Amino acid sequence: MMPTTPPCDIYAVTGRPVLHSRSPFLFQSLSGAYYLRLAARTAAEALAAAKNIGIKGLNVTAPFKEEMLRLADHADPAARNIGAANALTLGAEGVTAWNTDHHGVAGALAAAGCDPAGKRAVVLGAGGAARAAAYGIMQAGGTVTVVNRTFDKGRQLAELFCCQARPVEKLAELLADADILVAAIPDPTAVITRNHLHSGLTVLDADYKGTALMRLCEKEGARYIAGTEWLFHQAIPSYELFTGREPDAALMRRGLDTPPLAAKRPVALIGFMGSGKSAVGALLAPLLGRELSDTDEAIERDSGMTIAHIFKEKGEPYFREREKEALASALTPRRVVACGGGIVLDAENRALLHDKAIVVWLFTDEKAVRARIGADTTRPLFDAATIGSLVATRRPHYAEAADLLIDATALSAADIAALIAEELGRLS
Repeated sequence: MMPTTPPCDIYAVTGRPVLHSRSPFLFQSLSGAYYLRLAARTAAEALAAAKNIGIKGLNVTAPFKEEMLRLADHADPAARNIGAANALTLGAEGVTAWNTDHHGVAGALAAAGCDPAGKRAVVLGAGGAARAAAYGIMQAGGTVTVVNRTFDKGRQLAELFCCQARPVEKLAELLADADILVAAIPDPTAVITRNHLHSGLTVLDADYKGTALMRLCEKEGARYIAGTEWLFHQAIPSYELFTGREPDAALMRRGLDTPPLAAKRPVALIGFMGSGKSAVGALLAPLLGRELSDTDEAIERDSGMTIAHIFKEKGEPYFREREKEALASALTPRRVVACGGGIVLDAENRALLHDKAIVVWLFTDEKAVRARIGADTTRPLFDAATIGSLVATRRPHYAEAADLLIDATALSAADIAALIAEELGRLS
């Protein structure tokens, strides 16, 4: 039998938090595929969700990188040497862990006119980003000295890559003769002062939201490279791993200029019937201190009829028009909106959701859908014989509209609401 819908390849980035991630903006050139943010509480939960949803490639950010390497079936040499994975490919051969962060470091430096070859670099930090930085610079032919506030951790990293480690008290002395500084710690200006910087120094910031270090570099004449450049240059090999093709680098770079999601936007919950949108919405709204709107309830209230009665007496086209009106009315700032399962079938609705809301797709697999709603005869479109094709038909529409993806198959409504509230609370 021919498939009822075209293939819907999904890629994603995961971490905790992940809603702030700019990675989806970099993957806008994907053709016939979608790139989302996958929220989960642990690396194991994220990987299980990726398998259940059928995600083909997964970028990984903090704090899941080290655990994802341990969970993978296979690993490339860079991931093994760095001790962390920032990308996974999922296929018939299992899960393979990769690390492209070191390409991001070397690529960002080279693009700024500071090829690491033959350069002296100081890496500030000893976590996953610092390991990738040290590895990338040394692979590119540079020398590295690791400095960390906890010297023992810095020494362990230096031993891993056969380079030097020095205590933080030696930072100013080291930087006086250095060509490159990679700041791979939170709040680097708590350690770096104006006395550490000079005009011959190139500073790469691991934090792509950082501004304090940039201002300090500008004052002292040091060349500053934003963390977005690291993000951009690691995304190129990730794209190639996932798709087997080179990306449109110009389009990918334009994605860096896309404005981040605004926390004040309404939160719209989408997903197939039985995914728990109403239950999650009822718990999420008070957690956020917001008003709850349910599009199906609004239609029933305004029409004085149940959804089943509307379908029977007036037909689905009439219902879809009322649904469009209900959505437009509900999408006001600081509101939680539980959307009907088929609301994404309308292209104008998908565009409205994309433009106005933070859209959370509650994914539920077909088996769970059948278990949850198999005995519910009030749902007008439920048909046990065609449920599989209906799920497949709607999948690309959910993916197109969504900003955040959560596998709701095994999580409780309370767990999902808490996870969404956490993500929103950490969205700056």
